[in-house]
Amino acid sequence: QAMGRFGNWFNNEIYGAPTDVPWKLRIYQWDTSAGRAIVDAQGNPVVKGYFHPTFLYEALWCLLLAAFLVWLGRRHSLRSGQVFAAYVMGYPVGRIVIENMRSDSANLIFGQRVNTWVSILVFLLGAYLWRRFGRMEQPLPPAPSDESHPSGAGADVHTRPDPDIADRGAEDPSAGEAPDASNDTASAGSEADHPAQS
Repeated sequence: QAMGRFGNWFNNEIYGAPTDVPWKLRIYQWDTSAGRAIVDAQGNPVVKGYFHPTFLYEALWCLLLAAFLVWLGRRHSLRSGQVFAAYVMGYPVGRIVIENMRSDSANLIFGQRVNTWVSILVFLLGAYLWRRFGRMEQPLPPAPSDESHPSGAGADVHTRPDPDIADRGAEDPSAGEAPDASNDTASAGSEADHPAQS
């Protein structure tokens, strides 16, 4: 937005009252149809006068406002959207001051330029948004992940016993016991001692 203000300089438009300050802006007599400055018999552009560079004032105001918003967002714990609301309030303040410095013709309402009234409405809108966003609940911070607790990486994992398995074990005591190998061996020996008779 600050860079866009320099378009007024290139177009030789939107400047303030006549002045002799060191940073005064030289304005030429402009041929609108040709899109260039009017030249004299020697081919030199005709100087109209020296004026306040309102485009430069507004560009500087935008940069100062941007720096203030960065500071505001980092210095204070604001609700989501309040920095934007501060911009909506801040820009019209500088625009109202600079608007009253301009010397070009404009439509007036109750003695004030239309842009001045629009800036007042935009400021009120920003104040409303600031209050509305300020009443919103602050979002909760995200829950810490397991990776943020390195001490739990090597912790023992304990499992809870399955109640169904425990119940089956209580009803059938023999469940889960290994077969007795000695009984099978004894049976095999007995059959060897007493062969089947024909």
